[in-house]
Amino acid sequence: MHLADHPARRRLSAALDNLSSTFRGMTAHPDEYNCDCHWGSAEELALLKTPDVELEPDLLNRAWQAVDWFDHAAVLRRILPQFARALVAGQADPLFGLEEAGSSFARGRWQQWPDEHAGPVREFLHAWWAQSLTDPDAAVPAHEVLAACAEASGSFRPWLADWEKQTGSLSDLRLTETAAAWEYELLGDNMPWDVHWYELDEEKMRAELVTWLLGHATVRLRESGAPADLQHRIRLLGLTGEARWTDPHWPGHRYTAGRRLPVMPPAPARSRPAEGRPVPLPLVLLLGRCRGPVLVEEAEEQLDRRYTGGFRFALDLGGPSRGAVAAEPSAQPLGELGLRARAPGGEVLRDAVHAQDDPSTPGSARAGYWSPA
Repeated sequence: MHLADHPARRRLSAALDNLSSTFRGMTAHPDEYNCDCHWGSAEELALLKTPDVELEPDLLNRAWQAVDWFDHAAVLRRILPQFARALVAGQADPLFGLEEAGSSFARGRWQQWPDEHAGPVREFLHAWWAQSLTDPDAAVPAHEVLAACAEASGSFRPWLADWEKQTGSLSDLRLTETAAAWEYELLGDNMPWDVHWYELDEEKMRAELVTWLLGHATVRLRESGAPADLQHRIRLLGLTGEARWTDPHWPGHRYTAGRRLPVMPPAPARSRPAEGRPVPLPLVLLLGRCRGPVLVEEAEEQLDRRYTGGFRFALDLGGPSRGAVAAEPSAQPLGELGLRARAPGGEVLRDAVHAQDDPSTPGSARAGYWSPA
């Protein structure tokens, strides 16, 4: 890709140069540390404390992906010039999607930096986004760039406002591609990706996106000749509950119940409770979400797994229920584990799934508790 050959490329090239000049000489905190048994060597860590040294791609990826830096903002400033160029070239290597790169920006709290630092980052993100919409040779699909930018900023609003200003045929095509890539998750009342940064308001972000799709995007999809079935799927976002699932244009999507993600085991220091007592554990449970529309009559979904700390989590999502139930993690850092249930229309049934006080109690439908293994 030749950045100087296109207006959006020229803007992006200038933004990348500005990042390089702004963050030249930056280093990680002198006392920064990461585990040499799973992150990297002391020599690699020393490179992050040395300014302006080019990092090997693998080290760069491990630097921005790590979630346990003492001063993530300093690490981000150290790697930003090289990191940004890797993102633009499609050379970042996330585990699942580029929203992870956005999460790295968010962890650095870049929007709280002084203007002379936050400004160049903001301009880079906007320039990268504009290039993804208007440059036919953009290395990264527009919807992936949008996910990164939205995760980095905690909002869709500035990026959708930019999109409204880009009215060319290529930008219209990017809208069709994005709608096609995201309609499945959105029709399941989910975000198009799993939001990583815990401070982000996932429900608010989804509402921003859906409102825009039902308004500006709907007109634009129609006028640009997007496939009729895709236009209907976006229209269905304006319906809730059974009205959506029974619409004649419902695409027949099925959603997996109980998709599970890895679980962080409890800290060893808290691995054994007093005998016969419930166990409040300082861990994050990434259970995933039960996705609708699923009619649960008398089916039973059991999660019964053993962890290194010697405990077992039993979650019962059985019992009579109609509609799709989405179980979302809502764990307290040092308290009981709470789960929320969400109906197809998006309303939250806060007490439908909860932590039991007594591990010996069998529990009613949709009850979860910690108990000794």
